[in-house]
Amino acid sequence: MLIGILLLPLLAVVGFFAQFLELLYYAGLLVYGIVMSPYWSVRALWRAFGPATTPADLARRAEARRTVKTTAGCLGWILGLVIVVLGVMVWIGLKMEQ
Repeated sequence: MLIGILLLPLLAVVGFFAQFLELLYYAGLLVYGIVMSPYWSVRALWRAFGPATTPADLARRAEARRTVKTTAGCLGWILGLVIVVLGVMVWIGLKMEQ
């Protein structure tokens, strides 16, 4: 019991340091996502619809087109869900005013 009470300030410092490291980690992921997302998107689109002359380029083109198709499908589902949720929220809001 006494050891736990004596270790409390140390644990508080370690906990604060861990939270600070976690903040830095997620900030780094955010910056990476913001900076690299356009690069990977443009790269995938260029590979999908750009010129291809060698068999390796044609294989990359097919893979990039599958990636673009899958991404577009996922974004379509997400957009559909957002529209449904917002529509329900508006409908509930209109019902509350009556």
